Order: sequence, then C-alpha cells, then structure tokens
Amino acid sequence: VRTIFTVLSVFIAFLLFGLLMTIRTAFSFGVEIAGLDRLVLINKVSLIMSLPVSYLDRLKTTEGVAMATHNTWLGGVYQDPSNFFAQIAVEPEAFMKLYPEYRVTPDQMTAWLADRQGAVVGVDLAKRFGWKIGDRVPILGTIWQPKEGQVWEFNISGMYDADPGVDKTQFFFRYDYLNENRRQGDGQIGWYVVKIADASQAQAMGAKFDDMFANSSAETKTTTEKGFVEGFAKQVGDIGAIMVAIL
Repeated sequence: VRTIFTVLSVFIAFLLFGLLMTIRTAFSFGVEIAGLDRLVLINKVSLIMSLPVSYLDRLKTTEGVAMATHNTWLGGVYQDPSNFFAQIAVEPEAFMKLYPEYRVTPDQMTAWLADRQGAVVGVDLAKRFGWKIGDRVPILGTIWQPKEGQVWEFNISGMYDADPGVDKTQFFFRYDYLNENRRQGDGQIGWYVVKIADASQAQAMGAKFDDMFANSSAETKTTTEKGFVEGFAKQVGDIGAIMVAIL
C-alpha cells in the first residue's frame, strides 16, 4: 500500500508539473514580441477586477492615442479542465487592426462579423482538437455564466495564422455575444489595449491614462503589453517552488 501511494504521489506531482508548465507557457508565449507601442490598462486593485466599457470613448479621444479596444477573459473549460487555452472576448475589427500579427482571410473575417456566436481560433489550437471551419464548440462557463444553462456555444468562423514566435493557441470570440448573454457584469470588460502614436512616450501616456481615471470607482493601472503578459505568467507562480513543495 505504501508503495502504491508513493507511486501515485510521484505521478500526481509530474501531472501537476505538466499542467502548470502548459499554463505558464501559454501566458508567457510571445512576451519578447509584445508591441512596444501597445499599453494595457487593468483595474488598479487586481487583474481579476473588471473595468467599465464606458472608458473606451475617453481613451479613443485622448491626444496621442492611435487606437484603443478592450478584451475580456472568459476562463471557460472545453471537455476537460486539463484542456487549457485562452478564450478572450474582443471587438473583432478593432482587435484585428490592433494586432496585425494575427492573419485571418477576408472571407473568414466576414463570416466572423456575420455571426454573433462566431469565433476565430489559432491554427495550432485547431490542430490540437481537430477543429474545422463551421464546427460548433461548447465551452463550460466558469467566470462568466450564460443566462441559460452553463455552456457557451461557439461556431468556428475562422482560423488565424501568424509568424513564428506568435501564440497560435488562442480562442477569440465576440464581446457583444458575451455581454448580451451573461448573467451578470453588463457593460464590464477585463482590460483595455491602447496603441499609442509614439512608443517612446509609453511611460508618460500610462501616467496620463491612470490620472484620467483616478478617484473613480474603478481606477486603472497601466503597463506595457510586455509587462501585462509577464504579469499573467507570474500569477501562475514559481513552478520550481511549487514542485519543491509538492515533492
């Protein structure tokens, strides 16, 4: 019995190691190629706290801003909790303009814009699960629950490709579908992404944004996109320390 439990403990330790490494890799993928002219605004309290969508208009009209949009983390589960991948609600047209490194064919982009439940997935993610254009994908809601049931339904409208070093394992879907069909959180988003006209002014622009929303009910903390991605990775924790604790 002692031997069996020893073997099981070692097996679980390596299983957790593999899962944590997968999560850490997913969050840190592409850190080095993160846009220098893209800033990210999150809630000052914590990344898990939301922001009002009403901030978008103010950001767009701020001097020195070339473009702005918002993203929201779904955090759902596909088939099994071990099937981890990022599911992010976006504004399709603004998002694709802000991230030209993601390439989607014009016909697939048109299909995405025509379907509220449409989603665009990375080619590597599609290959992993054997997805094809037109497939219907159910995602179990964890953070955001749909008004009816617990499962979000998506249609694969397109697949994005990208240059080497760019993450091709993400799942992008429409924010309007999320906002109109979730049980709570109407008008709330996860974080803003702002493209500034002059990358050398990143620090000054970040301070300017945070001053704009100071003393509001949802103050912001602005960082570079690289800093934001690294922050996601750090939330997973020190893998080495975790493994030492487990073993």
